[in-house]
Amino acid sequence: MSSCSTSYIDWNFYLYCSGLVLAGAINSALIGFLWTKKRFANYKYLMLAFAVAGLVFSGCNVVVNPIIHMGRNSVVIFSSHKYSRLPKRFAAFVACFGMMISSVFIKVVYRYTSVTKPARLATLFSKNSFILWTLLVVLYSSLFGCSSYFFFASNDSNDQATNEEFMTAFCMTPDEYSYIGAQYYQKNIDNGTIRFHIPSLCGTIILSFLMIFPIFPIVSIICRMFQIFKEPGVPAYASRKVQREFAKTLMIQSGYPAIFVYLPFLLMFVFGLHFSFLAYLFTISVAIYPCINSMVTMIYVAVLREELSKCFCCNRCHRQRVGFIDTYIDRSVAYVMQEMAIRDGAPLP
Repeated sequence: MSSCSTSYIDWNFYLYCSGLVLAGAINSALIGFLWTKKRFANYKYLMLAFAVAGLVFSGCNVVVNPIIHMGRNSVVIFSSHKYSRLPKRFAAFVACFGMMISSVFIKVVYRYTSVTKPARLATLFSKNSFILWTLLVVLYSSLFGCSSYFFFASNDSNDQATNEEFMTAFCMTPDEYSYIGAQYYQKNIDNGTIRFHIPSLCGTIILSFLMIFPIFPIVSIICRMFQIFKEPGVPAYASRKVQREFAKTLMIQSGYPAIFVYLPFLLMFVFGLHFSFLAYLFTISVAIYPCINSMVTMIYVAVLREELSKCFCCNRCHRQRVGFIDTYIDRSVAYVMQEMAIRDGAPLP
């Protein structure tokens, strides 16, 4: 009696659909709220971009339905034709990794500039520079997508191994699924010799570089911001409390994908660690990642949390507390001064 089953494939699809529903609700609420507010200055457009990117990424999960399978000498991402038949869909899914990293990098640069040199926000994040930042995201995403498409494409040797494994594990024939994957080596059955698969090795090196390289400037910038907060005087034009809120938000938004998405991906594809829990962790993390960004923003940015509480809580929830008005005014003044710096492009007194 065969022990193969497609329940794991169905479970992945339902998980991605649940993530899309949650991401749609959370990100849509954040987008609708930010669209009607002016107090966040130009920073709100970055938060809007993050929310839209989350919706795109979550939608891509459902369309592609990526599933990790660890073979004897390979790791593949496959999708059942039961849920998706779009061509080149895996390249779009991997490209979303580049979109995630580049978006975090842009947001970190914006926050660091607002802390150290707010007058430069007028030039670095103007309407004209918006095109350049968009091109950066598109270029970096394209590098991810093209690397996976050209270096991890299916081949005859890998097909022979995956066909047998997929029939055993999922009762699927070759015409029922598509895949991309890294095959580390090919073994000759006749004489037992081993030959390394050069395209897969090149692809893993390129993807590793694209994932690891941005981490160093992101970590160094965030560490530098926390050092500035400890220095005497008020950093830039906002209070330490406000700037720490944004710094903590960035730290969580950067740390979550690095630990729960990129690290399992690198461990499986680059180092070839065949642990089932890594595949489960990767799938769950990818499904809920679009929800995490917006939730972190709404929880840790106090002025946004206070505004949202007014929308969902009754009047009894808004009793005045000691120091509440001063804190609220302090944040409001910070955003007004940020808007002045962006509009005028001149140093603040």
